[in-house]
Amino acid sequence: MEKRCSRGNKCNNIIGCSGCSYQHFDKIKDDGNLAIIFLKNEYFELCSKKRKGTGGRVALDPVFRTLLLEARKFIDGFPSLKEMQYNELIDSINIGGEEYQFQVKCDGAFKFQDKYIFFEIKGYGDDTNCVLSAITAANLTMLSKKFHKHRYYYIGLGSSLTKDGLKRIDFFNKKRVKIAPYVKWAEENQLIKFYGIRDIDGLLVDIKHYCENEK
Repeated sequence: MEKRCSRGNKCNNIIGCSGCSYQHFDKIKDDGNLAIIFLKNEYFELCSKKRKGTGGRVALDPVFRTLLLEARKFIDGFPSLKEMQYNELIDSINIGGEEYQFQVKCDGAFKFQDKYIFFEIKGYGDDTNCVLSAITAANLTMLSKKFHKHRYYYIGLGSSLTKDGLKRIDFFNKKRVKIAPYVKWAEENQLIKFYGIRDIDGLLVDIKHYCENEK
């Protein structure tokens, strides 16, 4: 059977490589970064054991949630975060004089004291629709009363242009005219922060700084 990733010989999944997302994640450079290595190990284990069919993509969300819960392994003094369930993400906002309930759209949510951390993760991180969807969700969350103190993060993995993993700087490249203006506008208005998988340590440091210093 053809092996499509560097760990194929260790895979326990009998349905083969077709449709497995790890073969794309495998191409991301880790450059010795312990956090990325951790993500690769965790995601491989999920794909190896949990994939049920040839088209059964295994979500990345649980891997990143585990990373944030265990981030002290990589960032000294990282706060102890409490993972939130989706039924805890409901709030109401006033639109045109009427109250509407809404649920924060995100792939993961955490709480530290009275501060909230949300993240959205995308395999093709520089896809225009994904970027605009995340900005809209972050903008709506900004109107919330319950989640007034929060940080919303967008994490992009790769793209057709950057197969070895996105970097934060890639989102602001003026040559990427389809996303760069939106990304720049959203960050300048403090709606959301964009990170690539290659800068995952920078994201963890930003979360640590937010929990320690932001009021």
